[in-house]
Amino acid sequence: MKKAVLGNQIRFKRENTLLKGTVVKVNENSVMVEISENDRLKINLPTNQTIVNHKNYSLV
Repeated sequence: MKKAVLGNQIRFKRENTLLKGTVVKVNENSVMVEISENDRLKINLPTNQTIVNHKNYSLV
């Protein structure tokens, strides 16, 4: 699987909801992703950024 780089759009699933976001930081095992306010509210996150393991997303 190809790993995302800064600025890539990715698609991932959280709480049975398919989400799309922009990579804002790349870590060794995961990426930090910024999602839309609407998606944040759908899955009840406190902020619009979340961490996604490299195994759990696909590039858009």
